Amino acid sequence: MAYQPNTMTQFNIKKLGAPAFSVLHDVVEIDSSFGTSCEYISSVSQMHCYLNNPILLDCYARGKDTAGRWAETLLVAYKTLGVVFGGLVTSPLYVYSSILPLKSPTIDEYFGIYSIMFWTLTLIGVVKYATIALRADDDGEGGTFALYSLLCRSMNITETLSSRPSNPKSSSLPCSIYDDTQNQTIMVKVFRKSIVARRLLLFITVLGMCMLIGDGILTPAISVRSAIDGIRGPFPSVNSSVVKVLSTAVLVILFMVQKYGTSRVSFMFSPIICAWSLSILLIGIYSIIQHYPSIFKAVSPHYVIRFFWRNGKEGWLTLGGTVLCITGSEALFADLGHFNQSSIQIAFLFAIYPCLVVTYAGQTAYLINNQNDLNAGFYSFIPSVIYWPMFVVSTLAAIVASQSLISAVFSVIKQAVQLDYFPRVKVVRTSANKEGEVYSPEVNHVLMIISVAVIFIFGDVKDMGNAYGLVVSLVMLITTILLTLVMVIIWRTPPVLVAVYFSVFFIIEGVYVSAVFTKIAEGGWIPFAISLILAFIMFGWYYGRQRKITYELTHKITLDRLGVLLSDPSIQKVPGFCFFYTNIQDGITPVLEHYVKNMKSFHQVTVFTTLRYCLIPKVAPHERIIFNKLGKLKGVYGCVIQYGYADPLEGDDLVSNVSNCLRVHIRDGSADPAEMQQELSNLEEAISCGIVHVRGKTRFHIGKSCAWYDKIMLALYVVLHSNCRSALPALGVPLPQCIEMLYCQALWKRRKLGMGIKALNRSKRSNSFQAKSFKDLILWISSLAGASGSVILTLAFQSIGVVYGDLGTSPLYVFSSTFPNGIKDKDDILGVLSLILYTVTLIPLIKYVLIVLQANDNGDGGTFALYSLLCRHAKISLTPSQQAEDSDVSNFKLEVPSRRLKLASRLKSKLESSQFAKVFLLFATLLGTSMVIGDGVLTPCISVLSAVVGIKGATSAMTEDMIVWISVAILIFLFMIQRFGTDKVGYSFAPILCVWFLFIGVIGMHNFIRYDPMVIKAINPQYIVCYFIRNKKEAWISLGGVILCITGAEALFADVGHFTVRSIQISTCAIVYPSVVLAYIGQASFLRKHADLVADTFFKSIPGPLYWPMFVVAVLASIIASQSLISATFSIIQQSLSLGCFPRVKVVHTSSKYEGQVYVPEANYILMLACVGVTLAFRTTTKIGNALGIAVVFVMTLTSAYLVLVMIMIWKTHILLIISYVLIIASVELLYLSSVLYKFDQGGYLPLAFATLMVIIMFFWNDVYRRKYYYEVEHKVSPDKFKQIADDRKICRMPGFAIFYSELVHGIPPIVNHYVANVPALHSVLVFVSIRHLPISKIPIEERLLFRRIEPIELNVFRCVARYGYTDLHNAQEPFEELLVKKLKEFVKDGCSIPQQTSNEGVCEKQEELNDGMVDKTNEFVEIQQEALMDAEVQLQAIDEAWSSGVTHLIGESEVMAAKGSGIAKRILIDYAYNFMKRNLRQREELFDIPRERMLKVGSSY
Repeated sequence: MAYQPNTMTQFNIKKLGAPAFSVLHDVVEIDSSFGTSCEYISSVSQMHCYLNNPILLDCYARGKDTAGRWAETLLVAYKTLGVVFGGLVTSPLYVYSSILPLKSPTIDEYFGIYSIMFWTLTLIGVVKYATIALRADDDGEGGTFALYSLLCRSMNITETLSSRPSNPKSSSLPCSIYDDTQNQTIMVKVFRKSIVARRLLLFITVLGMCMLIGDGILTPAISVRSAIDGIRGPFPSVNSSVVKVLSTAVLVILFMVQKYGTSRVSFMFSPIICAWSLSILLIGIYSIIQHYPSIFKAVSPHYVIRFFWRNGKEGWLTLGGTVLCITGSEALFADLGHFNQSSIQIAFLFAIYPCLVVTYAGQTAYLINNQNDLNAGFYSFIPSVIYWPMFVVSTLAAIVASQSLISAVFSVIKQAVQLDYFPRVKVVRTSANKEGEVYSPEVNHVLMIISVAVIFIFGDVKDMGNAYGLVVSLVMLITTILLTLVMVIIWRTPPVLVAVYFSVFFIIEGVYVSAVFTKIAEGGWIPFAISLILAFIMFGWYYGRQRKITYELTHKITLDRLGVLLSDPSIQKVPGFCFFYTNIQDGITPVLEHYVKNMKSFHQVTVFTTLRYCLIPKVAPHERIIFNKLGKLKGVYGCVIQYGYADPLEGDDLVSNVSNCLRVHIRDGSADPAEMQQELSNLEEAISCGIVHVRGKTRFHIGKSCAWYDKIMLALYVVLHSNCRSALPALGVPLPQCIEMLYCQALWKRRKLGMGIKALNRSKRSNSFQAKSFKDLILWISSLAGASGSVILTLAFQSIGVVYGDLGTSPLYVFSSTFPNGIKDKDDILGVLSLILYTVTLIPLIKYVLIVLQANDNGDGGTFALYSLLCRHAKISLTPSQQAEDSDVSNFKLEVPSRRLKLASRLKSKLESSQFAKVFLLFATLLGTSMVIGDGVLTPCISVLSAVVGIKGATSAMTEDMIVWISVAILIFLFMIQRFGTDKVGYSFAPILCVWFLFIGVIGMHNFIRYDPMVIKAINPQYIVCYFIRNKKEAWISLGGVILCITGAEALFADVGHFTVRSIQISTCAIVYPSVVLAYIGQASFLRKHADLVADTFFKSIPGPLYWPMFVVAVLASIIASQSLISATFSIIQQSLSLGCFPRVKVVHTSSKYEGQVYVPEANYILMLACVGVTLAFRTTTKIGNALGIAVVFVMTLTSAYLVLVMIMIWKTHILLIISYVLIIASVELLYLSSVLYKFDQGGYLPLAFATLMVIIMFFWNDVYRRKYYYEVEHKVSPDKFKQIADDRKICRMPGFAIFYSELVHGIPPIVNHYVANVPALHSVLVFVSIRHLPISKIPIEERLLFRRIEPIELNVFRCVARYGYTDLHNAQEPFEELLVKKLKEFVKDGCSIPQQTSNEGVCEKQEELNDGMVDKTNEFVEIQQEALMDAEVQLQAIDEAWSSGVTHLIGESEVMAAKGSGIAKRILIDYAYNFMKRNLRQREELFDIPRERMLKVGSSY
């Protein structure tokens, strides 16, 4: 008898894999037809003896106890109830409530609806999925990607370069069944020849996957919301908000338990589904008997025809609700990897299907007699006696219902990640026995957030049903298309059967899709939006990966080129075993050349490793690792590690497996025994010396000439690649063993990165005047005043267009905001005018212009300038990075308070000794900074809205929506021009505001003379007292309107870095203050005669002939008013960034003449989005004004608090003057602050909410920054330890100049240990560079670099501290590496005059010897001098040789993770928020424009 292998048995054995045999101790019964008796396998070793005998294996599998197999199958079938069928079996909760109500439905209508649902369940559920689709599994895996991989593998097509197998002839990687061209069908030829057909197949697959993920989002939302809605039956008073909150709580719990895995979840959930199914089955039977026992005659399909015949379009639209009866059916196929085919079929056919048929029959029978309850929901169908028990069971079942699609999403995401169609996310195996059970934390959290958002977006279940129906029908239609291709191409099904299948199911599902498409506007847009975003992500990732691999293939290094590289005498072999990861298997990655040129070394054994994900579920373990020798090079090998999309990555010991396979490869591939022993000996020695993993990190440089599609897709890929997980941690590779190399791929014309500051050669201007613009006029006038006067007058003119826009336009709305309910007493006008006059005088003029501007920090202002002043005069910084040499910087100006001033000394000592005071000062600084940034958001909103609202007064055609959208357009334009810089913007805006100040001053004087000149008596503060006596609380509340007269006053100090103190003082005192005061006096005089026009005081007080010119100027000035706070925001972000209190962003200096003028692109765009959001949300200026008042007063109050500390500690002001300042100015600001806080619930919460968010980001960034610094301080390498490392014989010294970057100021960073352990080689000259930002604005270039030598001299190792002020620009004059080498040579020349190894004691002893006359002083000095010069010459020569050999920049790539046991808040902030910002914002190397081709990164974990 010929042996016929059992195909299913082979699958089962292959599926179990080798590990499963460790638990087998059964008797193997060999079929008697083979004449073999029974044999007992007693041990694992004996079992492995039988693995190579397929006959014995087949008989062993077939001979298993049948009862045991059935028991196991039934147990798995029971588990499927809690995972696979939750969505399907809970569909009765919402199907009928989602059906479009018919006009006076009859019994035949209900029969038709039930008949539609019955045949939908039968045809789609039973025939399509349970019978056909489950047979199309890909070695036990299901879903759209399983079908796609089957088709691609069978036709030998793939659109992914990384998924092509290395050994297509292996048993696990079956070749195409159409390799024979004569055996190809027409369809196969079409797919092989047409890239359009292949892309269309990929698009359909991706769309199906996206829709399935959308299903996984909507299923939890609609199931839980439908169940919780049942509480409104007995309690109608429960509103929708309560239901949404309860539903959200249930969803959060559901997603939180996903981490325990499918097996545990199914055991918890299966009893619930069993109870639910049994309950609705019994209720259905009861309802059929009670209401309409003959309901099952509706099974006849003729009722479907009659239903559509009678109802026409209305009947067609009802399909949008009836399609929900089959929701969750896709999970039968998608969740196949979690279970098996037989268990799913048994559970569906014998439990779920009968239950649904009876339940829908019972619901239909009930509705025939209760037609008014069609939209009342599921609970109207339940008998009142069991209402609450069923409510509990239905709620639990609704929770379980989500599990099927959630598990399916995890499975399909894993498949997409393995096939390189989706960014890498963490995938965790949750079962040791079932490989298909996986969980993805990131995907789980995203599903949870979006599901909760869907709950709150949709008003009721019907809208959710519309979205849900669209997802369900499209997923089913896509599966039908792919199954049809499988039938034709793989199964070779007869064409007649294929035509029947396709026509039946395509027509049914196509009709369903057409029906639900009519509900796009009623909620159906949600799945399309989700799918569009997901598809965009997937195609962006796919596109970038293919371009990257294509580039590497076209630029790969040949074996000849590799031989030339390694034959270079400067390249040294270092001990160790190196895994060099590459994306290509046919050749060597171009990153290698970058590595060799920078490291000047090559490991003793190097394995070029390629991870290949194949279009199959699993790869056999013995075929996973494939080796090949790369030419005749010794110790260099190529290795391909192959995984299927269902293979786990984290279960393998990569190093052990690869080394074992390499040993086998050497033994099998070497003909010479001596050579084989030598290779094996080298391998063992390399492994004993340590393992290092090297990977290249590529960046795309996109040329300006490339297409917009390329720019968008590659930019998306860069973002995705920066945030996705690396494949190395999934393989169990520890980060400390990783070295990362940055490598640029210039796929197109290379783009220039970073403009920097360019020196502009300008010719000297002639004294003759030829004015071509207003700017030329100012420059000519200022040139007459001399050089310094020229700059001051020019900056004073520019400051008008930047600093005073907000302050100068306040007359537009102050009186109307102060008297929102009208003027009750005309004397109140004098009281308010007096308040305005004294407020404008005390705060902008006296406080800011005369006092606060003197507290600038070398020309820079703002909250951080005050904080830096305090940090410099007292040790209150939280980062212990101060150096004694900092006081030598000329701009540092460190002054110790005099001992005679006890108050200053006492305050200083208390601040320095109190940790709470240090933290509080930093927190207050960050809060003030956040408020200024919030002011920069609110000011453009209220200014632009105020201007556009003025247009409404000119034409009645303007609606509120038009005003809002015009404001949005103006805001976008305003932020778009910021990149041109303060210099150009200031010159553009200044003429407009000069005209504005001239107009309001002249009109104010005109109104003052014309209406009531007696308002001048408001100078008397008595009117303020009388105003408060008359109005009491209302007067206090009105201060919230009065304070708007000084909005933008903080910009006088915050923007001083863009200009100078004197220029702002001149423009304020000469132009701004007189014009604003005259404007308010003129308005008050006008109101004394026309008190009823207070709501529109400004425009009503304009003389008739000047109305339209003034209207145009007012609109332009209001738009310009935003500029002051935008510029202030840029300045303060730059300061906080330099002091380590803000995530790294790009700072561009926009002027070559004025260093303080900066532009921050990222901040500009975020401000723009925030302004647009606030404008669209609030839509009016009332609430924005309340919010703005809080931001303005809070910042002014905080400035006063810091100014008091400056007065005491730095200025040493007399105590009486300090008390006077507090009593007069600070008390006024506190009074205003109390008033604006009264309107907290009327929009005032906005700046506080924004500030809270910003403070959390900034404080947490600074906290992690400090913790990283403390870690490096505690683990730094001592000089003695480094000397031991350098003296180690295993450490090679290779030619080259290495710059090692670290944040550590004192000592050698701990990353050196990690670097030397992985690459036992050091460059001939090594400089450890630490970047420090001192709390001063600028540091002279000649004082920037501070060098120290690490002894002994012959090591040629130095430490360098690069010191920058918070306004200094990196690489402003010359590249950093050139400046470093030049200053290093100067240090060597200056420092070698006295030997560095001589300690202070040695110098003293030497001096004593000289003084005692023991040696000749002159000769000794000459010898020392000559020896020092010789040492200097040697070191200079070494530096020059190292420089000529090449410069390498080494950067420590740290990974910061929350410690085990940390709270969820800390884990979210560190593991996700901090690392997200770190990866997506500017990298440290970008600060110095480090050439990427000369940069290496070394990984470490904190």
